[in-house]
Amino acid sequence: MDVLIQKLHPGLRLGQQLALADSGAPLFSRQGDWAGGSTLHCTAMALALLGKLSNPVQVWRHADGPEATFWDRAWPQYLHGQTLSELASFIWELNIGVRPVTAEGRPAAVLCFCARELARGWPVVVGWRSQHPQPAHAALAVGVEGRRRAQGFSPHALVAA
Repeated sequence: MDVLIQKLHPGLRLGQQLALADSGAPLFSRQGDWAGGSTLHCTAMALALLGKLSNPVQVWRHADGPEATFWDRAWPQYLHGQTLSELASFIWELNIGVRPVTAEGRPAAVLCFCARELARGWPVVVGWRSQHPQPAHAALAVGVEGRRRAQGFSPHALVAA
């Protein structure tokens, strides 16, 4: 029997709004809240899924703690955004025990990479280039959708926040 399945990151709580499983705090903030910083916006959500931030929606409102540290480093890129290589450097420089891994390739290869990383419990920031003025656009992959067949699971799409 061919069944469609969505496998989501274990740090999520489903409902009308995606939330962090541990705290119930909202995960998703509208990109308009972050101006041109879709890479930063996705990174804050990914760090929240990893337990490194408790409030990815309003990091700028914290006077201290990990949210304040994140925002202090993020705000200079707030309006102009980051390239994907700049994002990897940004994550390294946060020095919070998260190691960025990058992968490029054809869509099928990127999908397999994302499915593998999500299965290991790692959120994935997926980026792409476009003709717009922003250096890169990004979305947070929080799951994969695919078909379950007798021989196993075959992913065919990402579930993004």
